[in-house]
Amino acid sequence: SVRAAKMLMDQFGLSSEEAYNLIAQGAQQGLDKNGDLLDSLNEYSVHFKQNGLNATDMFNSFKSGAENGAFSIDKVGDAIKEMGIRMKDGSAADSLKTMKLDADEITQAFGEGGEKASWAFGQVVDGLKNIEDPIEQNTAGVAIFGTMWEDLGKDAVLAMVDCGDQFNETLNTMDQLKEVKYDNLTDLFEG
Repeated sequence: SVRAAKMLMDQFGLSSEEAYNLIAQGAQQGLDKNGDLLDSLNEYSVHFKQNGLNATDMFNSFKSGAENGAFSIDKVGDAIKEMGIRMKDGSAADSLKTMKLDADEITQAFGEGGEKASWAFGQVVDGLKNIEDPIEQNTAGVAIFGTMWEDLGKDAVLAMVDCGDQFNETLNTMDQLKEVKYDNLTDLFEG
């Protein structure tokens, strides 16, 4: 947990308290059901940041993906990683053109990171959602997310990129955990 909190601090500029608040919320909301929450934070924080997403976006993506068919949040993180790679190396250029996006502009924006990448991320996701032909959409989805599109399925990928607002690093989750009172020994040990 210390390594995961440090990664959140280094990548997203969070305080240690904010990082642990998000980790606790993630555990409370079932993101560690496969025991991979901390490893996923360590492995994919850098990729979310490079794609212009912040820490709460990452947690919301994990949650949305998990609620819509992703069997592991590691797969959700891997999809974001694959998207970033394909956007930067230009291998998704044809799909971007199919979505009527300027491939050079999108690739450059992903390369710059930050707000530019965040804007480009939104453009790509909207473009993908707006493809009406399911075969074209599937082809573009695979070109952008690689095998993660196939592994997770369209619904999970499109859900995970619709970052909700279920997480809040300023919510004092860790102090709330300390306030939990138990009225018997069994509940105390279980907690």
